[in-house]
Amino acid sequence: MTRRNIMAAILMTSSPVILHRSLNARWPFLSMLSVKQYLEAATQLSAQHFGALQTVTNSGAGRRSYTKVFVKAHPDTVHSAIAANPDLCTLEDYTKKYNQPLPKVITGYKREAIIQMGLVADTA
Repeated sequence: MTRRNIMAAILMTSSPVILHRSLNARWPFLSMLSVKQYLEAATQLSAQHFGALQTVTNSGAGRRSYTKVFVKAHPDTVHSAIAANPDLCTLEDYTKKYNQPLPKVITGYKREAIIQMGLVADTA
């Protein structure tokens, strides 16, 4: 698995917000993906204007935890990024995936924190 494969998987995973765990659940070839590899690929996508890494703080059951999520940029803003990286995805595919709801692996306090931060609408 190359960094480009990981980057493409992030962009082609359904939802505007992508967690490391989302990739593990969606793409069998990434089942052994480390958090470090995920963060490196997400950082590179951020540098290429596909989105941004955000830290989500979720407090539940008396403890606080932090999760790094990749928040995809709105499809209207990625035309030049996709043109410069045609091997990663098409605008049509990106838009379809972006407009999907949060994956089921994002539950409970983490889901609430993502909604409260305004990263997705309440209905996602």
